[in-house]
Amino acid sequence: MTFAGKTSVEYSREINEPLYGSIKPYDVYFLLEYNGIYGSHVWDDSTIPQAIKDKLNAYPKSKPLLIRQPADVAALDRQITCFIIRANAEKPVIYRLDLESYEALLSVDIDAVLAGEVVPIWDEPVYAVCCNGRRDVCCSTHGVPVYNALSAFVGDAVWQVSHFGGHRYAGTMLAFPHAYSFGRLDGNDAIEIVRAYESGIVSLSYLRGRAIYPQAAQAAEYFLRVALQNKQIKSLTFVSLQTTHAGHEVRFDVDTTPYFVRIIEGEPLMVLSSTGNDGLKPVPNWKLGTIHKVD
Repeated sequence: MTFAGKTSVEYSREINEPLYGSIKPYDVYFLLEYNGIYGSHVWDDSTIPQAIKDKLNAYPKSKPLLIRQPADVAALDRQITCFIIRANAEKPVIYRLDLESYEALLSVDIDAVLAGEVVPIWDEPVYAVCCNGRRDVCCSTHGVPVYNALSAFVGDAVWQVSHFGGHRYAGTMLAFPHAYSFGRLDGNDAIEIVRAYESGIVSLSYLRGRAIYPQAAQAAEYFLRVALQNKQIKSLTFVSLQTTHAGHEVRFDVDTTPYFVRIIEGEPLMVLSSTGNDGLKPVPNWKLGTIHKVD
């Protein structure tokens, strides 16, 4: 296998790297509008006040991401949009704050927001497409067409977002409030995923995982849904994950029926760290062991 001159996307496809079980999980997501330069480490390098970064970085099990809508970058006297999302709730929720300044976030009680005490629930989905080409050129090459297609389809519901992991799967997208992640998308794929998502269905063909679950559980959800041909988002509830020498035992309840999915870790796959970097790095290689229904 050679990789000289290949992009991270091309190499990932060439080795048939699976999508499922490939995104780091978080319980809470902060999507903060930022119209500055999106470099390879935009969150750290942005001009957002350090006190704001420190506050969001310190919130447990959370992920801050920067978002923008390029058509609005030049607009004057605009408020700053901030979405605070509890993706791990029994019923995931989005809250939207419109800020006069970044400093206004210092006085925001995040726990109170997530408890519904500050602003009402934002009852529309939010889609985030990675277009951060300075992190990996694949994110702009593949992500921008996805963003443009979705922008024409769902308007302001879609945002460009800073890197959230997995540039080798570009175009990549997060669908909130459930934090389902998808990869290897083109514009038509993304539109079909959005249509399904807004009907309560998760598309399996491009699924990386629900980015609140441990990665082994993401893989287990994928294998279970494929086995049952169950795409209804509400049908599956993650219950537990136990790790032993034999693998990972993941329990999902399908409606009211328990299923145990055994996930085994194969030999790690070696993937390109990023386009233009010839270094390889290991990533998990999830395999299905067994699926057991408890009657």
